[in-house]
Amino acid sequence: MPAGRAEIRDTENEGIIIKYLTTPTEFVCTEDVVQGAVCQKMELGDLDSTGRPRPIPLDDSEFQIETDYVIEAIGQDTDIS
Repeated sequence: MPAGRAEIRDTENEGIIIKYLTTPTEFVCTEDVVQGAVCQKMELGDLDSTGRPRPIPLDDSEFQIETDYVIEAIGQDTDIS
């Protein structure tokens, strides 16, 4: 998701590590508690209909990271309904 320089700086100042061109493919759970995420590296491919390059998964690039929690989000606005 695109972000401005100030948003990236603020995020990193909070101790969050940004993994660019990476997507989660699976969450690892033990007894319904998230323990990690399996991720896959991507590369930029051809432009889509909006003019942005499409991310393409790289073969044999999966790796696992430890997580304390996961927040799934689509978009930038909160819907608390």
